[in-house]
Amino acid sequence: RAALKSSARRLLVGTRALPVAFACRRGAAAAAAQQTLIKQASADGRHVNVSFEDGSAFRFHAIWLRDACRDPTHVSAAAGERILSHTAVVQGCPATLSANDVHLENGDRLRVEWDDGKSEASIFDATFLRTYADIVAQQLKP
Repeated sequence: RAALKSSARRLLVGTRALPVAFACRRGAAAAAAQQTLIKQASADGRHVNVSFEDGSAFRFHAIWLRDACRDPTHVSAAAGERILSHTAVVQGCPATLSANDVHLENGDRLRVEWDDGKSEASIFDATFLRTYADIVAQQLKP
């Protein structure tokens, strides 16, 4: 039971496990340090490539993006909790999910449209993406 509790306190990403508290503190510090802007983004099949104004570039997996979405369509503003009926698992997200298209909104938000016909478009804050990029995305050469 203790091992189960310990596992529940960790954020699993790829082959690494990071304590959730660490990931949250790291994200808050990065957000407070500077405003993050997206320079360019493109849909590449099951991935979305994002280049940031700081010169970094990353490839995010479509399923991670779909599951990680925190826009008002997917998170209740009043409660601050995910709307479970809108999560990828509940909606039956296919393993082959791809991004149809991406659009930059004012440089600080990325809109991703999905190909599965079930999922509404997702909107990501640039700071959110940059905060998690080092942990969950593949770094690309700028």
